[in-house]
Amino acid sequence: MNKLKWLGLFISTILLGLIIQKIDIAAFGKGLIGLNYSVLIAGVVVYLLGYGVRAVRWYYLLSHAKRIRFGSLFSIMIIGFMANNILPARAGEFVRAYMLGIKESQSKSLALATVVMERILDGLVFVFLLILIWLFFPLPEWIKKTGIFAAAIFGCAILFMFWLNFYKFHALELFRKGFSWLPHKLLDKIIQLLKYFIEGLQILQSKSDFLRVCLLSLITWGIEMGMYYLTILAFGINLPFYGIVLLMVMVNLCIMIPSAPAYLGVFQVAVLGVLCKCFGLEYNLSLSVSVVLHGIIVIPVTILGFIFMARENMSLAGIIKEQRC
Repeated sequence: MNKLKWLGLFISTILLGLIIQKIDIAAFGKGLIGLNYSVLIAGVVVYLLGYGVRAVRWYYLLSHAKRIRFGSLFSIMIIGFMANNILPARAGEFVRAYMLGIKESQSKSLALATVVMERILDGLVFVFLLILIWLFFPLPEWIKKTGIFAAAIFGCAILFMFWLNFYKFHALELFRKGFSWLPHKLLDKIIQLLKYFIEGLQILQSKSDFLRVCLLSLITWGIEMGMYYLTILAFGINLPFYGIVLLMVMVNLCIMIPSAPAYLGVFQVAVLGVLCKCFGLEYNLSLSVSVVLHGIIVIPVTILGFIFMARENMSLAGIIKEQRC
């Protein structure tokens, strides 16, 4: 985790340095002055609605283990995303699993398995959308290579999850043999955690439930696409619909790269890469778009997360301390 943290800080620092070198403050500010704020506020509302659909998806992912109230899942999810915006190396995913374990008496490994499944499903949606765009519109080579890499990663990940779920006894036995050199007590504990993790993949045993969460994943990103559309509209930029889809997909693929908290630097470079390189938008205007988009994605969820955490009478520092114990 520490190595990822320092790597992320290094990458973000380099990227932010490169971005700042080219900025023209006057042109950058001009892009923000003419914003249609009523449209922008609508974009924020649409974005937050997407978290409601995410919570419903999480409900179904967890339903084979325990049915948990929507309100509880929603607040825990928001806290997890808030932690992702503040902590390095996507530590918010572990915060979410920890909070579900404490609040709903669930195995943290099981909860983490459902979070991992969410991320894999999201990745597969991005790959699907990128393939659709690729079929009908010309794409730069760097985007094609990113898509191929993402397809390989998420394709292998979902196949591995299916293998774990349907051949769990074989997987556990292979794991036990492969790590037989570990002390018996430690190995038994790890095997038990792996069992709980596999239990969190039970959604894969039901075709109807799995298709339901796949559909909810598409709806989730359809709603987020609406936020991207409204933000672009607020700037008065004429971007084709496939460009908005491409922007959303590339931003979400690129922020998987290790970075500082809140994806600083990586987020901006992804937006600049699509708007400047693919659609020829002026650099400072594109940077203004990246800052506003970033603000919509980070600020409301972070504020809500702190509100929900205060309501739970918990703190991030306390959770991190507990996880290390």
